Parts: sequence; structure tokens; C-alpha cells
Amino acid sequence: MRIYVVYLLAALLSFYMVMLYYGVSAGFASPFPVLALVGSLVLSAMAAPTLVYHARVGLWLGALGCGLLLPYSVMFLGNVVMEWRWVWLMPLGLLPGGLVLVSSYCTARAWIQPATCLLRFPVHRWLKRCLVLLPLLLWGSYLISIRTAFN
Repeated sequence: MRIYVVYLLAALLSFYMVMLYYGVSAGFASPFPVLALVGSLVLSAMAAPTLVYHARVGLWLGALGCGLLLPYSVMFLGNVVMEWRWVWLMPLGLLPGGLVLVSSYCTARAWIQPATCLLRFPVHRWLKRCLVLLPLLLWGSYLISIRTAFN
């Protein structure tokens, strides 16, 4: 259950970070933000729900999502550290990047020790279904809000 929460938080915060900076810039200057957007979609909408029922497939998708998020996180953390004037951004910049690193570590640990507490989910069927539907409902509500904002 812990890896599920870390996946969701890392993906959603990274998505928020990319979209925040996309909104104040003139567009994407490199392919890393686009890869981060795809990685956050894979990590939250595909890996987290799959992890509830099929742990191995969810871990593979989680590794793919973390791999796509990692270059942007490293690039963003490097820029935050290099700009001494933006020290107030340090906690904001460290949180998504740190969560991507933690989710990568949790994925590797769950591969090495499959019987770890990271992969224990509730046994009730309705609770498992709620865990599967949560990321999908979050993305659905985001898409609906974007759709209504542009109409």
C-alpha cells in the first residue's frame, strides 16, 4: 500500500510541477517535461491501479514511469540548486524529485523482496476497487475541468 501512495504522490506532484512551469513559460524548451508528463500519466493512471491486483506488472510500469520522470526531476533539482535567488523554491522543488527517487527505491526494493510490506493491500474487494478507481477518477476530474475551462 505504501508504494501505491508514493506512486500517486510522485506522479501527481511532478505533473503539477510541469504544468505550473508550462503555464508561466512560452512552451517546452526540451523534451524532458514532455517525458515527465508521460511518466506521471504512466505512474499514476497505469502503474498504481495495476499494482493493486498484479504486483509484478505494476512494478514494471512503475519502473517505466519513474524512468521517464527521473531526467526532469534531476534537471529541475539542478536548476533549483544552481539558482541561489530562488531558495524559497527549494522545498517545492525537492518534494516531487525526492518522491520520484523514493518511488524508484521502493520499486527496486519490491523487486528484490516481493514479500515486503510495501505491496500489502487490503483484502476487501470493494476497497481494492476503490484504490483502482481513485487515480482514474482524479485524471477524469482533471480532464473534465480542463474541458469545461476551454468551453
